[in-house]
Amino acid sequence: GLATFPSLALNNIGDPYIAFRDGGNTNKATVMKFNGTTWVTVGSAGFSAGLASDISLALNSSGEPYVAFQVGTNSSVTVMKFNGTTWDIVGSAGFSSGLATHISLAFNSSDEPYVAFRDGANFYKATVMKFNGTSWVTVGSAGFSAGGASNNSLVFNSSGEPYVAYSDGGNSLKATVMKFNGTSWVTIGSAGFSAGSAIYTSLDFNSIGEPYVAYSDGNNSSKATVMKFNGTSWVTVGSAGFSAGAAENPRLTLNSSGEPYVAFSDGGNSGKATVMKFNGTSWLTVGLAGFSAGAAYGGGISLALNSSGDPYTAYTDEGNSYKATVMKFVGSSTGVEDINALS
Repeated sequence: GLATFPSLALNNIGDPYIAFRDGGNTNKATVMKFNGTTWVTVGSAGFSAGLASDISLALNSSGEPYVAFQVGTNSSVTVMKFNGTTWDIVGSAGFSSGLATHISLAFNSSDEPYVAFRDGANFYKATVMKFNGTSWVTVGSAGFSAGGASNNSLVFNSSGEPYVAYSDGGNSLKATVMKFNGTSWVTIGSAGFSAGSAIYTSLDFNSIGEPYVAYSDGNNSSKATVMKFNGTSWVTVGSAGFSAGAAENPRLTLNSSGEPYVAFSDGGNSGKATVMKFNGTSWLTVGLAGFSAGAAYGGGISLALNSSGDPYTAYTDEGNSYKATVMKFVGSSTGVEDINALS
């Protein structure tokens, strides 16, 4: 049925998993994986206790899928994992103090799950909690951002420090990135470093530990912009506003060579899915712009790269009755402009 809030992850051998709110199962959470031939349900479909929103999927180092989501009964956050047979609650269900939205799940190097969210119990500021093996505990202070934090994106650097990028309500909805240094949350560079509002922030690191952030750029007609922190300040990667039109929900990831890829719902192509990459000089379209059958909406588009650097994207597919679709790019991902230049 209808699939919204799609979240994509690949396991160690490149099998794609997708979590989503399942309209075919009373809007509860479902996870499916592609086994090389067909899509199969992981455990039971609709395994959450109630309606699931703001779904975030991540796999630990053993390939076990975990899903964080807002639970319909009390709107707090719950994390569940698949134990090989059934879905189990990690710690307690609904462990946040109140309403939790804009949820992002990630693992540290010790396989401890962390969750960042917009914390209704703390003036909608950012809070991060981790599961220590027994219970969920707050990392640093709850509500550590200056103002309300939207579109949280939680990622660990190679040293195991958690970073969170978000649209900063305390700085005109501009982009801010903070990290936990073991004692407190500190700002990376300047708070509100983007030129204008930064909606749908997405964070990742290159191989030398430089953080990159992609966002829908309010200073450039909501087109996609990527910035990176060079150790001193935030600088634009290529051109600001590089997409053809407004970029809804841009998702960022970097390949092993440090090239950033961004997937987004492309306002310049009827809201269909587009993926672009930066080749060190300019932003190039990977394959065709607007490659999905219809608009790619439904609570977000999701992006992942396999070990060979092939991009996969998952989305709610308007061209197929708003069901879930996953596509991968087959062939050279050098970009359309590069191929034209070669010919």
